[in-house]
Amino acid sequence: MSSITPSARTWTLRFKNHRSTVLLHCEPLQRLGSIKEDLLKAIQQSHPDGTINGLQIPDSAEAIMLARPIDVSDLSLGWEPLEKTNNDDFFGDEPVSGKGKGKATASKSKSKGKENTKDSPESLGLKDGGVVAFKFSTAADHSVGTTELDDEDTVLVQNDGDGETWDVVVPTMAETYGEDEGLDAE
Repeated sequence: MSSITPSARTWTLRFKNHRSTVLLHCEPLQRLGSIKEDLLKAIQQSHPDGTINGLQIPDSAEAIMLARPIDVSDLSLGWEPLEKTNNDDFFGDEPVSGKGKGKATASKSKSKGKENTKDSPESLGLKDGGVVAFKFSTAADHSVGTTELDDEDTVLVQNDGDGETWDVVVPTMAETYGEDEGLDAE
């Protein structure tokens, strides 16, 4: 069960790996670490044999890596990691210099609230009902810039060129609705 009690502000995120999708309720300002713990718990409960899509389920939520789609309208374009290791610039913490009519930055003493929410779904640009790819860090493939397709041009594995491979299968319309759906039988 999720640690979140659903309310009017609760979001539902779809976590995808290969052909599996896990729906989780989360708060817009919930930390990614907490979301990963909920995701790991849901995966462990739904796969008691300890494997998902042929991969060993880790014991720690720290082994889960998350990514958002580059284009939410076309998942086949690839995935962008939500977390970068040792890279504070990913979260927009760039120093601002110079004068101008830009937004003022908060003083150091007032920025504690930002530290608590910089890795939340809302601050990372996710939306309610959004799709998030997940994988386990032990299953990372470090080849460069590859896309594997099946016989129906469905993306099986997307590599963003930075050594990050995201195994997400995007179903086709025929798979979703059937090939004869909507046709008149004669």
